[in-house]
Amino acid sequence: MVPTRMALLVILYWVIALPFRVGVGFAWFLGLMIDLLQGSIIGQHSLTYVIIAYTCAVFYKRLRMYHPWQQGFFVCILVSVNQLVDFWVDHYVGYAEPTLMIFMPAVMTGLLWPWSFVVLRSVRRMYVIR
Repeated sequence: MVPTRMALLVILYWVIALPFRVGVGFAWFLGLMIDLLQGSIIGQHSLTYVIIAYTCAVFYKRLRMYHPWQQGFFVCILVSVNQLVDFWVDHYVGYAEPTLMIFMPAVMTGLLWPWSFVVLRSVRRMYVIR
């Protein structure tokens, strides 16, 4: 499950940093690749990644004004939506049981956002990606 949140962090950063180059299509494609690699239901991660990428694309100007630790709160909310939709799909299929621990990855991802933001921004500046 860890690669799904890492991929989600990368999508979030690039949609906020370069919204006209990386968007919903990239999120959909990456979600399909995650579905294929994990053997989950085709479209499960694509659905959540598209919802989150669209939300970030709509609010990217506002998100850029915030400090990375403030963005981490928004990232925590978006990853909570991701976890909730994934749980609903898994529960419908019969793979998951209800528990509040499904939101723990969202909290951890929100806490890791400032560091991932700094690392991805340095990669963007090192390779002069515009």
